[in-house]
Amino acid sequence: MDIFRLENLNITLWGKKILEQISLQVPSNSLIAILAPNGSGKTTLMQSILGMHAISSGAIYFNEKNFLSLNYLEKSKILAFVPQEFYCAFDYSVLDFVMLGGINQVSFLGHENKKLQHKAKKILEELGILDLAMRGVFTLSGGQKQMLLLARALFQESRVLLLDEPTAWLDLKNQFIFFKVLKEQIKKRGLCVLMNIHDPNLVCLYADGVVFLKNGKKIYEGSVEDGIKSTTLSLLYDMPIEVLKLEDRILVTY
Repeated sequence: MDIFRLENLNITLWGKKILEQISLQVPSNSLIAILAPNGSGKTTLMQSILGMHAISSGAIYFNEKNFLSLNYLEKSKILAFVPQEFYCAFDYSVLDFVMLGGINQVSFLGHENKKLQHKAKKILEELGILDLAMRGVFTLSGGQKQMLLLARALFQESRVLLLDEPTAWLDLKNQFIFFKVLKEQIKKRGLCVLMNIHDPNLVCLYADGVVFLKNGKKIYEGSVEDGIKSTTLSLLYDMPIEVLKLEDRILVTY
């Protein structure tokens, strides 16, 4: 079983300590969600994993590999990123945009390019958006763009996915579709997925584990059932929060 783990990460930016002694584990076949109030450092944590900020001390491992010691190409074979917002400078076709996730694999020439196209189309089909293959990315809806970002990350064939609030701009239907597809791909590919998210109700519905960050420190890591409680969420957000159990469902309200 693959395990992506952070060990005692400390991150200081502009002379201020942003994150302190952050450790967590993301095993394969699992979706681990990070819940945190604004300003708690969850975005900084993801950016630091991606190499956008220097890590003051601590370590990141994928199995027994020291992730921080790897070069960019080696890291890209382990880790892929699904951002919160879609950005593309050119109006690529959906198919070409997905294939950009394969730059870490082979040359886009001749026979190899045909193989990559077949692989990209297969992923688009699995995600239910093959009919968009020749559409320009600028013509897509918000939900379609988020599925496209997931398709590109899957095309990269990395073992770990980082998702930064992937459903922040999606309506209820597209949230459901996105998580349904994501959970299917986690199971099929044995992925380790770490996700920033604001909505504890989505955590209850889809996550396999949850981490709470507050003021740059981890205050909880464990099961969703043990973490999503009135007392723990009220402490996390400094406000009264009620957690209700409705048959086999958990509902968070305030």
